[in-house]
Amino acid sequence: MNTRYVRTVGKQLDKLPGQIADIDKQLNDLKNFSEGQPSTSASGFKLNKSYEREPIEVQMRALQDNKKDLEAKIDARLDEARKKGVEFSQLR
Repeated sequence: MNTRYVRTVGKQLDKLPGQIADIDKQLNDLKNFSEGQPSTSASGFKLNKSYEREPIEVQMRALQDNKKDLEAKIDARLDEARKKGVEFSQLR
């Protein structure tokens, strides 16, 4: 088994959940904004201070699609590693 491969896949897998968490925060901010509630994070600053041409529903759909893509990447990386004989515990 290639230790460089394990390190590379491990680093990729470490980054993806953080990106998903960021998307979740953005989705929450958009939901709150659409309901007239204040933002719960710093990313809401943009929502209140600038004009976005896309409707909130369109922005939320795009974020949900991005989240699904990231989740699929995680699954694909884990499947690929498993096929190469790498155990999940080695990737952490």
